[in-house]
Amino acid sequence: MKDGFQKYPYQHTLFVKFEKEEIVIICLYVHDIIFTRDDTLKFNNFKISMMDNFEMTYRHDALFLAIQVVQWRIQ
Repeated sequence: MKDGFQKYPYQHTLFVKFEKEEIVIICLYVHDIIFTRDDTLKFNNFKISMMDNFEMTYRHDALFLAIQVVQWRIQ
């Protein structure tokens, strides 16, 4: 995959990228995507980049494979 993401051989929808001491995790399934990273600014930049390149909407509380995903931020 582009931009240094590694596809995991046992979970074909999981992509991980290690940047210095940071990590980006993306999981795709058909038309759903869930992603996280440990830097809020870079998280928002990634989200904007994805929305610029793909027709998508962003929801804080959503379902992914029938699992409710809620975004939490620790201050």
